[in-house]
Amino acid sequence: MKSSKTFRTFLFFSIFFTILQLHLVAQQTPEVMMSQNLKMSRSEFLNDHVISDSEGHIVVSRQGFLGARNSTISLKRFNKKLNLEKELELKADQKNIYYLNAMNIGNKVYVLSQEKDAKNDKLKYFLVPFDNSLKAGKPKKIAEFVFEKRSDEPEYMVNYSQDSSMTSFVFFLDNNSKKENFEMFVTVINKENEKVWDNKVRVNKFQNVIQLLSSSVNNEGNVYLIMKEYEGEKAKESKKVEKGDDKIDKPAYEMMIYKLNGLSENKKEIKIALKNSFIANCNIKVLPNGDMNVLGMYSSSKKLLVNGVFSIKLHGVTDSIYQSSKKDFTEQDLYVLSEEDVTKKNKGDEGIDSKFDFLDFHTRKDGSTTIVMEENYITVVATRSGNGAVTYTYYYHTNEAIVINLESSGEIRNIAILPKKQKFANVQYFNSSVVLFTDDGLHLVHLDDIDNFQKPYGEKVKRISSFKDCVAVDIFLKNDGTLERTLLMSREDTKAIILPKISKKISSNEIFFFAMNPNFFSSKDNRVGIIKY
Repeated sequence: MKSSKTFRTFLFFSIFFTILQLHLVAQQTPEVMMSQNLKMSRSEFLNDHVISDSEGHIVVSRQGFLGARNSTISLKRFNKKLNLEKELELKADQKNIYYLNAMNIGNKVYVLSQEKDAKNDKLKYFLVPFDNSLKAGKPKKIAEFVFEKRSDEPEYMVNYSQDSSMTSFVFFLDNNSKKENFEMFVTVINKENEKVWDNKVRVNKFQNVIQLLSSSVNNEGNVYLIMKEYEGEKAKESKKVEKGDDKIDKPAYEMMIYKLNGLSENKKEIKIALKNSFIANCNIKVLPNGDMNVLGMYSSSKKLLVNGVFSIKLHGVTDSIYQSSKKDFTEQDLYVLSEEDVTKKNKGDEGIDSKFDFLDFHTRKDGSTTIVMEENYITVVATRSGNGAVTYTYYYHTNEAIVINLESSGEIRNIAILPKKQKFANVQYFNSSVVLFTDDGLHLVHLDDIDNFQKPYGEKVKRISSFKDCVAVDIFLKNDGTLERTLLMSREDTKAIILPKISKKISSNEIFFFAMNPNFFSSKDNRVGIIKY
């Protein structure tokens, strides 16, 4: 399809009545509780929420610019009134130990550590348990690799089962090598930090033509991986194939689901494909009944401009595909995405960029599912000074949130698009959103420009360009499709600005959030807080 100003004008009037039906009114204001300013060094930054229980909350902070990887992390214990009661700093020692992150396993606090044994060319990973008083227990090794140089350090994914009884770690090395096959080490532990199984998995393709897109673990400890495997020696999305007298574009890759159970190096392979479509991205989740749901975005052309979403369901026992559905974006959907996204970026072709991340995934008691995704991408601007020095500025963009509702059968019921535009230089913690699902719908908490909050929904949104104009906003998307919007806090309330990217849901009606002063090089105002609905 081609866009035009005439088409846009016609479309505007055709959806005007629909916009009027979206009741954008002030809902009952949620309760917001915030801690006092935390005394922290300029190099220390709040990084993640670890656990909340009947006694309080434990969070983790890092040393380094906005949580950049470093050898030092700190655990901080808050009581129910958000008063800081205790903190513990974990530093590297002479054994060259690095503390990577803290996590909740079986409602207990564990810290993932890495030990470089240069003498024996070994890289070892441990889980260190901590009790409520932040007293450390005995570390337990969960993985070990041959280590010779920095490029041997693996990336990793962590996933938790539906009932929290299983935790999977997928370590994978991807240094874009054209000489080594893609290799992963997978380990699964139970909630007592006991190893259920581990195994090394190898794919008979070089690392530069493999993408690991998603992983998940079920209550039995089976691990599922989605791999994008390109056919040639380069990661090309399409190939020409003959169809009658013509040549058409077809995907030049296979999208594979690997099921691993630790019994052997053999893996069960399940191929997924969409007829006449390219898969732009996808994610796999385990449903409460044990089945698998693969959901993603697709494109009708090799340009990977997204035209819609798809859902594929697999049986949890037989691994057979028993449901598959697709839904195109409508003209109204594309209009809400704005001319900048649909026409200027894509040079006349209708569709949206495929740079979307999965934000949240929720399955209701009746089996219906809601998925929330956001557009995320990075741009880089180089500036040359008078003496020839070049400075690079990284801009982090987070735009529209797309809400996809699925029936219990897996059929796509509808798609809702929540317009927003965030852009921050050299920092991404202020981007994104945090989601809380309720029986009545979902809450989306994010930063917005105050000017947008004062406009009716449906008007073109303004991109955040200044921290002084930021406000924290709650959008309540009800199950019936109506919207309510609430102003949670502004800079006038506190010098700290909420960090949606690292905030998270801690109960059925509470969000735990972090906030900080965006002036990184001054004395910071660091706080934690709770939004209660």
